[in-house]
Amino acid sequence: MRFPKLASRRITIALSLALLGALLLIAIPGAGLVVSSGLPDVRQLDAMLDACQVTSVFEAEPRPGETGGKTDRLLCPDAVGPTGFSEALLSAVVASEDERFLGHRGVDDLAVLRSLLPGFPGGGSTITQQVARTLFLNDERLLGYAAPGKLLRKLREWHVALAIEALRDKRQILTIYLNIAPLGNGIIGFDPAARYYFGKPARDLDAMEAATLVGMLPQPMNRQPFKEDMAEAASAANAADRVLAKMLALGLVTPAEATAAQAKVTRVLRKGVLSRPPHETLLATLRPIEYRRVRDFAAVQLAERGLTGEATRIFLTLDPELQALADQATAKPPKDAEMAGVVLGPQAQVLAISGGTYSTSSWNPAWRANRSIGSIAKPLLYSLALEHAGDMPKTWSTAPLKGYNPAEPNGACRSGLTLETYLKYSCNRPFVSIAAREPALATQRVTAFGWHAPDNPLLIATGGVHSNPMDVALGYTAFRNGGRLLRPQVIVAATGTGGRLLTFEEPDEGRRVLAPDTANAVRAALFQPTSAGGSAAAARGRKHAAAVWGKTGTSDDDRDAWFVGSTVGWTAAIMAWREAPGVGQMSGGGLSAVRFGRMVDAYWPDRNWTGMRDGRLRDGGAAVYGWWAHPQRLWNWLAAKATMVLAIALLAMALGLLTGHRSRAPTPPAEDPDPDSVREV
Repeated sequence: MRFPKLASRRITIALSLALLGALLLIAIPGAGLVVSSGLPDVRQLDAMLDACQVTSVFEAEPRPGETGGKTDRLLCPDAVGPTGFSEALLSAVVASEDERFLGHRGVDDLAVLRSLLPGFPGGGSTITQQVARTLFLNDERLLGYAAPGKLLRKLREWHVALAIEALRDKRQILTIYLNIAPLGNGIIGFDPAARYYFGKPARDLDAMEAATLVGMLPQPMNRQPFKEDMAEAASAANAADRVLAKMLALGLVTPAEATAAQAKVTRVLRKGVLSRPPHETLLATLRPIEYRRVRDFAAVQLAERGLTGEATRIFLTLDPELQALADQATAKPPKDAEMAGVVLGPQAQVLAISGGTYSTSSWNPAWRANRSIGSIAKPLLYSLALEHAGDMPKTWSTAPLKGYNPAEPNGACRSGLTLETYLKYSCNRPFVSIAAREPALATQRVTAFGWHAPDNPLLIATGGVHSNPMDVALGYTAFRNGGRLLRPQVIVAATGTGGRLLTFEEPDEGRRVLAPDTANAVRAALFQPTSAGGSAAAARGRKHAAAVWGKTGTSDDDRDAWFVGSTVGWTAAIMAWREAPGVGQMSGGGLSAVRFGRMVDAYWPDRNWTGMRDGRLRDGGAAVYGWWAHPQRLWNWLAAKATMVLAIALLAMALGLLTGHRSRAPTPPAEDPDPDSVREV
């Protein structure tokens, strides 16, 4: 049977569309691989995904109240964990931004197919694509993308989104998105936005408030919910109603909850209840942590690599939580004093740098200062005694020394005790005796750690060594790394325009400054000062939530007061100093130890409690992640899964028909038999 020409044409067109759609769904990821030249590979992307980044690309206009040219922005994908967002907010984001979020592979195949058909609207970017674009690719303004450039960026975005889906689960991807979404006025992330617009953290947002914030996307400055501009407030109200309607359609709110939320939209937004917060509130929201000292330290390392001016994004080892705690630890120093601190990870990753008011002085004492570290240097002399135990006495004397007789800090420093005990009580004379026995080795040990040794080795134990929090923290990190002194790592990676990878920092192997057994013995001995009942014991905090080891140090007249120590996961050095002699809070290094203890109290108790509750993080999102609980969500999940199967089937059918049509040879017309011919039998 032969089809009419018109029917044949329609079949050809349908097959062509099917072929095009299937090719798009299958070939574009492959094309993404082709155009991914210069992008991070999967291993590098894995490290960069969780890193805070400083970027001059993202909303890079001066903040309100700031003058000058472009200002950088800090994006932290893990600034707030999954427990920091309310159930209503999770529901609103998924309903409004990507209702098939749980079912697709990073790219919504169904939306792509629908966009190819006339009369159907094209789908927007998925949440994963928005994460890929925001964290790695949204610099088209710098590139001046024309149409071909936009296609290139889309292919690269597709490629990165697929990679992200392979590296993170849906809950993690959604948490990243909630931390990096731009919500107007320079605010990044839903938690600071919730605090600015509604005066509460994101975990406390109700359905109306969540719908309002989500509805502001993607044009938050045109949908400000404040009564100072009722036209914008009305636009925000309309958008919030649309979000609530989507939440209701997906079963993420009940009809009663949706009605109550819509009534609150009218009462709060349409009638103009919200007032714009004071300008000071906005400024505090825009910079909840002082990241600029870490940024400056990274800039120094970029300059060493010749990349100054090329990098548009610097991915940092910065930990936003520890940076906030370090800011608090060095805030409010005693009168006429200043404070600075550094927090390092186990492999010398720079997790935080704090100190002083950056807006009044951008000088970075945390790594540029050169102050007396007091008794902080005693463990180096202790390590020297361990290495030369055969040449050292078993017990030591605290009798006055010939030619140099430093005072002892307390009555516990009596003769006949072990060096470990003298380290516990920070006694002076036994350690001066070690330096007197091996002066050249003592000086070499100090310089090997990167600290400044005094001309007279006898002064090493009593304040003659000078350094800064960065180098001191690095030295104590060597005690937990088997005696290897590592170079501080602050840069995870740096990228240029178009997401091009400029540098990716591999972990530093460091150089050996102590034998592993010696380093471990020093570390074990340093548990003694924090349990002695003296000033160093304050570093354990009041809750004693985690093990702490370390040492205090002070200089003459209490001009400098230190604590450097380590707990599970990080090492920190905190320094307080004044130019004139002083007494009181800084005596014995107690002030710095107390501030370290506050960091431990704030950081560890909640983590320990979380770990006790069946070992996993409890968080919300039951309504969002229960895709089976509502027919529409189930349909979305099935549709997303079925689209790829359908595309492959259509492609196979189209190829089969086209191949079969071409391979079939034309059949010649049959000839009429000759009536006169005689057939032989």
